[in-house]
Amino acid sequence: MTVITSCVDVGQGDCTVILDQDSRFAMVVDCPAGMHSHALAELEGLGYAELRVVVVSHSHMDHLGGVLDVIEAAGERFTGTLHFNQDSFMVTPVAGEDRHVAGKKLRALVNRASEFGDRVHRAEPPASAGTVGAFAWRVLAPTYAEILSAIAGADPNLASGIVMLTVGADVFVIGGDAQLSTWQRLSGTIPPGAVVRWPHHGGSLGPNPDANQMVLDILEPQAVIVSVGATNTHSHPSAAFFAAVEQHTSRLLCTQATAACVAGGAIPGVCAGTVRTHSDGSGQVAVVPHTPNHPVVVAALGNARCLASPSKAAN
Repeated sequence: MTVITSCVDVGQGDCTVILDQDSRFAMVVDCPAGMHSHALAELEGLGYAELRVVVVSHSHMDHLGGVLDVIEAAGERFTGTLHFNQDSFMVTPVAGEDRHVAGKKLRALVNRASEFGDRVHRAEPPASAGTVGAFAWRVLAPTYAEILSAIAGADPNLASGIVMLTVGADVFVIGGDAQLSTWQRLSGTIPPGAVVRWPHHGGSLGPNPDANQMVLDILEPQAVIVSVGATNTHSHPSAAFFAAVEQHTSRLLCTQATAACVAGGAIPGVCAGTVRTHSDGSGQVAVVPHTPNHPVVVAALGNARCLASPSKAAN
């Protein structure tokens, strides 16, 4: 029994592909606009036979924008269900001058999703859960109260979905853009030692300046994977994130290096690239960067934050 979970390198956005090698059944969580070909390439490369479950964590386009393209390209191999965060129906994703443009894009995606009829479900606990081959999946957020908070605060991140995958003793958590308040509600729900696809690309997790450290304390992960774009304009990952994770024993991998990791010279196109985990249920999860010369790439950065503490020297 082996389950592969891939944090696909899609630049500034999130896309996770999960495959049970025995059944070749797959699941996808999120995919940004314009990046569905990367998700499909990962699915094909892993040899998937059927796409059984798709989850949209929330309404930001760097999570939602390419999901339906993945489903439509899979065609008859999409044999399952789409679990759509209900914030997508209730919250316009951005404010300011782009509000109406973004709203039209979101409505267009919702209209396309509706074509799948009764195969579309709300992504919410506890109903959104099941098994795909050898792994179990479970949506932990958002609750309806978190949806209301997102509407009141005009911030879809307050209603971001979180997905937990389990393979025996192995746990993988997909954090969406979930904020500190959601992780605090889930304290004690997620077993320590999980591999965590870190929320919000290493960016802000709320107004509390210690939010990243607090989430690390709640989760106690064995590895943290950040899906981030080298040229993003949001200062992701943030200095606060690095300050927190450097004090923690968890392994850190970023799909792409950013200016925060480069002391001088050019920023490489990828750092770890797509990150795959291999789970057999034993509790010993292998976390493997796609970049074959990853240690060489990291060593050349000059300010590699994943090597800031001796415990991370194996990165």
